[in-house]
Amino acid sequence: MNITQYNAPDSSEFLYWGKASLKNEYFIATADEFFYKFLGSNSCYPFNELVHKDDVSDFFDSLTRLNEGEQHLLLRIRGADNIYRYMYLKMYYNGKILSDFKSIDLELSDIISINSKYSKQLLNLKKYRKFLSLSRNLFYEYAFATGDIKIYTYFNEKSHMLIHDTLDSFIESFAGNNNISKEDRDSLYRFKHNIENGTDTFNVSLTGIPLSVYPGKLVGMIGGATYANDVKHLSVGLLLVDDNDSTHTSQAYYLSEAARDPATGLFNKKAIREYTINRLNQYPNSSTYIAIMDIDDFKTINDTYGHMFGDEVICKVSEIIRSVLSSRGVAGRFGGDEFFIVFENIESEIDLRRLLKTMAKHFLWLYAGSDKNFNVTVSFGIAKAPDYGTSYEPLFKKADRALYIAKAKGKNRFIIYDEAKHGESESADDILLLKNVIKNDKKVQIISDISCSLIKNGTAFIPHSLDMIRKYLDIDGIRIYSKHSDSVIYESGEYSNPLSSFDYNDVNEYLLLFDDNRMLASNNIHSFEFKCKAQYKFFTANNINGFVEIYNLLDEDIKYLVSFDVFNRKRKWSESDISYLTIISNIIIEILP
Repeated sequence: MNITQYNAPDSSEFLYWGKASLKNEYFIATADEFFYKFLGSNSCYPFNELVHKDDVSDFFDSLTRLNEGEQHLLLRIRGADNIYRYMYLKMYYNGKILSDFKSIDLELSDIISINSKYSKQLLNLKKYRKFLSLSRNLFYEYAFATGDIKIYTYFNEKSHMLIHDTLDSFIESFAGNNNISKEDRDSLYRFKHNIENGTDTFNVSLTGIPLSVYPGKLVGMIGGATYANDVKHLSVGLLLVDDNDSTHTSQAYYLSEAARDPATGLFNKKAIREYTINRLNQYPNSSTYIAIMDIDDFKTINDTYGHMFGDEVICKVSEIIRSVLSSRGVAGRFGGDEFFIVFENIESEIDLRRLLKTMAKHFLWLYAGSDKNFNVTVSFGIAKAPDYGTSYEPLFKKADRALYIAKAKGKNRFIIYDEAKHGESESADDILLLKNVIKNDKKVQIISDISCSLIKNGTAFIPHSLDMIRKYLDIDGIRIYSKHSDSVIYESGEYSNPLSSFDYNDVNEYLLLFDDNRMLASNNIHSFEFKCKAQYKFFTANNINGFVEIYNLLDEDIKYLVSFDVFNRKRKWSESDISYLTIISNIIIEILP
């Protein structure tokens, strides 16, 4: 349903989120101020009378299901201005029974305005995190439910935990020190008393207590209680730090003004290196991914559009990195088009891959539709600590190797280092080979040699050529079908199931998916589940996750089909690799009888 008419942009009575409880006959027993503001004088009506007549049956049907658990609906609800708005409604029993009526809690959200509200809140969150990052003080939060206190600082728009302890233990760690004055000891206990009693606002001064977790001296505490659902939730505030006598700024280069790359605002090479070393030393057992990233074919961009435009690309790429990365890491520029990223607070490799994919898509979209007529693509090499190292140098080498491999595989991709796949170390020959492949020289020479040998030796050379293609072009399996014999006539690689027959049913329907050059490339076979079910079944049976296929015709009927497959992994096909495979396929098809 098109719900544009319910947008009501002139109405000010939005309800981003509100909560209410219902009593007998569905009258509102109590609600928060947001709920009341949205309903206005209509709050005197039973709630079911505020539901649009076409949605009432859904409302009552959900009430009969409350014993099964909370219910979720989309309903049109009449607000204070008597305009119906589409609302997301959550209902559940709250445990109260009034005159044999089981009271119901409602949570209501405006699905139209929530999007703009979320965007504003996200921008505000980033703004306040930036404010917090500029402060040299520490922050605390005390949870009344657990009795735990957390002390943290903000840097680069994200929090860094310094202490997580019980309030009693935290206070005694200071008050039990014989070196502090009685005045400061009494102040610490006043701080504890204010927190535990949920004082709305308090200010406690100290003469100065040295901190073991942070440079400087603790000279005061400012805080107060916050509430949720009418009960004390947190006590939050500042621990005031005097760092005039500390050497923190001089010790941490990455905190100085000189640490920033003037063109992009990112860390410079020295600063990002120091930050990474500090992170690895401070959290030796935490998962940290480091990535080396560079812009593909950046020299071509400079040569084609000029260095001023190249500088613009560098700056826009930097902005995207910062925007997508947000508080989940820190980025630096090594120089030129090369960047270094430290990914933090990433829970799993799946989350990292999603983050990298988001960045890559944003880069690709950067100049889409512009008069420049080109795409910005990047390559990443990534290594994970502590899995493959706990110090900077070994992790950097592995990430660098992964970047070489990403380039060798055709660019516009990321490679996460895996020792089983990519080797523990690399020799000078390995590096030279990878660099040759990056420049495409090696592939061109290999394709040229294979083509000449096929033309010279005919079909006798086909088996060896297929093995060479698999080795040098990162292919797991190759199959050549003959429609005439309805069978696989050549095969290279370890397929899960025998490929003796021509497995393509409804081939004419399938061939409609090929382009004008009779080629089809895919790195996601799931799209074929609905396009061509027979082919999808074959792909899944043989663990084929991607392929490039080329065919030829004889009297409007397929004669041969050559398929280059990858198993159990994703493989992005570069334009150059597709061109090489097309050339080889056409030569093989030509020499076949």
